[in-house]
Amino acid sequence: MRVKSKKGLISRPERFGQSVYVPERDDIFLLDADASKLLSSIGPDWTNFSDQTRSLEVLTGLGIIEAISSDGTPIPQHGYSGVHLIGDFPTVPIVEHPLLVNCFATSWCPLKCIYCHADDLMDQGTRENENPDQISDVAKVANNLNALVYVVTGGDPLTRPDRAVSLIKMLPREAGIVIDTSGVGHESDLKRILAIRPIHVRISIDSMDPKINNKLRPMNKKNFPELVTGNLTSLDYAARMIDICLEYGAGVSVQTVVTKHNDHLKQLIDLRDWLYSRGVRNWVIHIAANAGKANKTYVARKKKLDSDALAGIFPSSSVSRNLEKLVKLTTDERLNMDIRSTNASPSPNSVFLVGSVGTLYVQGFGKGNVKKTPIEFRQSDIAAMWATFSDTGHVSRYSNLDIMKSSQSYKLD
Repeated sequence: MRVKSKKGLISRPERFGQSVYVPERDDIFLLDADASKLLSSIGPDWTNFSDQTRSLEVLTGLGIIEAISSDGTPIPQHGYSGVHLIGDFPTVPIVEHPLLVNCFATSWCPLKCIYCHADDLMDQGTRENENPDQISDVAKVANNLNALVYVVTGGDPLTRPDRAVSLIKMLPREAGIVIDTSGVGHESDLKRILAIRPIHVRISIDSMDPKINNKLRPMNKKNFPELVTGNLTSLDYAARMIDICLEYGAGVSVQTVVTKHNDHLKQLIDLRDWLYSRGVRNWVIHIAANAGKANKTYVARKKKLDSDALAGIFPSSSVSRNLEKLVKLTTDERLNMDIRSTNASPSPNSVFLVGSVGTLYVQGFGKGNVKKTPIEFRQSDIAAMWATFSDTGHVSRYSNLDIMKSSQSYKLD
């Protein structure tokens, strides 16, 4: 077997080994000391390896290295929906710096999603007081966190492309960059963003049924009337942006928020098949969290209804089982597709979020504390910061342990 290192792979040393980010898959993998040593021994030129062939095949299948079999056939990547711990990890490993930091390019959004997790950071006052100087504050806080990956989000970066472009240029060149978007916007703005540097694009779709998707992700007609033309919906925009990303050769994934309106197994399978038919091979599924607008909806309707279950938009108690079944079916059918799922409810303080004016936020605990809390942060406080943010929750979220709790690490030779 001949192998070489993967061009564009993002890596960072860790106490347990190293963390790596595969940009085209938008996947973070954590490698133990032995797997890290093996990866570090592989250089940029093709080299023959006669041992540890199974370990090399695993790393190749996950997109971490490139390999050619003894007969000269390239070994392809494959879909993987298991835990992202590679090697022997008896417990969840802990990182010194965040794996991923979400950075608001803007608080303006062309949609009014009924479950919006960041609704409390996008009030009208914040939107109207945005100015170009704030972007450098966002970048400063984000850069001091020394993350492996930065997600440029909002709001929606496509609503304020100049701010998105400026922010991306200020983020570390050695880090991975993801654009998190509804896809609602102008194609020229997405193309301008993709021209800056290698970027993975994450597009939101909750259902391939227009009625369901539009109910969950309605257009913001008041603030963006120019985008509501010709009866275009959020699904129409998202589908077109997927095509553009694939045309450009950019890595693309779709993220879906699961509520009671789309949590049935058949609905999930139908959406999976629709995404697969369009060329999407990476899918992130989030269970709707009791925060932001989802909480506002729950509180308002609870006053009118006798049932807590009917008041909210949250999925049924069987949602985790349905997601596990979805993964098993996808694996059994040998579909070349990644599925990663998250559930922020047990550990809401696992996500790092820098708001559009440069403030670091954490999601609070408890029924009465569903708003995000601003955090005073200095780079010297990086160790103490984990007293506020959940270290195990953070790692679990990005290593696919939120739902796949029964899975073990992917052991090598």
